[in-house]
This record gives sequence, C-alpha cells and structure tokens, in this order.
Amino acid sequence: TKAQDYQPSSYEYLSGFYKTDKLLPVLTLTIFFGSDPWDGPLTLKEMYSSVDKTVLQYVPDYRVNLIAPERMAESEMEEFHSSLKEVLLYIKYSKDKAKLQEVTQKDMGFRTLERQAAEVINVTTNSKLRYPEGKDVVDVCLAIQEMVADSEARGEIRGEIRGEIKGAVEMCKKFNLSLQDTIQHMMEQFDFTAQRAEEEVKKYWK
Repeated sequence: TKAQDYQPSSYEYLSGFYKTDKLLPVLTLTIFFGSDPWDGPLTLKEMYSSVDKTVLQYVPDYRVNLIAPERMAESEMEEFHSSLKEVLLYIKYSKDKAKLQEVTQKDMGFRTLERQAAEVINVTTNSKLRYPEGKDVVDVCLAIQEMVADSEARGEIRGEIRGEIKGAVEMCKKFNLSLQDTIQHMMEQFDFTAQRAEEEVKKYWK
C-alpha cells in the first residue's frame, strides 16, 4: 500500500516501490491427501547435506505448513468450516472401516456432502463410492452401505466360483484324469486361459 501525498525519490519512482510501502503476508498451506504418515522433510534445513553449523545459522530457512490427515486430531479438523473437514476425516480413517462408518454416521456433513468433495474422496482413497448422476450433494453414509453390500456380494460370488473350481478338480482326480487333462477340462468348463487353468488346478491338486 502507498502512503498518500508522499513524494518518492527518483530511485523509488524507478523501482516502483516506496519506503512507505507495506507488504501483506501470504501464508502457504500444503495439504497431503494421503492416509499414510508424512515421512518427508518439512524445512529446507532438513534437506541440506552435512553443513557446518556456523554456516547454517546464516542460511534462511523455509518451513512447510503441512495439513496431513493422519497426524491431525479430530478436534483440529473441526476448525475447518467447509467440506474439506469431511474429506480429511474420510482420508484419515479410510483404512479403518469400523471407525470410518462411526465417523461418517456421527458427522452430519457426510449426509449432504458436495459432489466435488465426494469425487476427491474417491480419487484420493481409491474408494468405490457410488452416487446418482446429476445430484449436487451425496449421502456418503448411504454410499458406504451400498459399497459394503456390493463387496460382500462379490465375496459370495467369488466363494461360489472357488467352490465350483475345487469340486471340478476333485471330480477329475476321482476319474483318474491326468494333471494336463484336468487343466484342459478347466479351460473348457470355465473359459480359462491355459496359464489361469494351470494356476487354479495346482491350488487343489494334492
């Protein structure tokens, strides 16, 4: 900002910066969208190689103001008054399903989360949250319930297929088919490649 009625010197005029000018500080925040602990340096001095302490005391430092979900308490996240709070909470507990469900049910912000925030959650945590097209807000609690149900259903299907494969291998052995003949049978019955059929047969060929 420039003072009124101030007559700058020729040097000030040429530089465009007057002695009376003041600066406004700029605070830079770095957000780590990961659930793992931050293990990188937070200052320039931490990145220097072996330097004499006498020299180092005259070297300017720069510190990263880091926001990392894993190292933050829930009380600290409450300071955010936007959907960033829910995004950070979800990331923090993304590997603890029981705690994640508890937190999302307790925080009402997850019931009407902005769609863009939900998309950030999906990308950063590799979640499979599904929500209706065209909706501006997302009910994350409902999306999590549907995701869990789908996961359990896929597990049941995989279990059924696994049982069919095991039963087919045992049946081939019962009829004294050779290993190669059994692999060929599995390729035909389950539409496996030769490599996949061999891998599956050997799991139960004892």
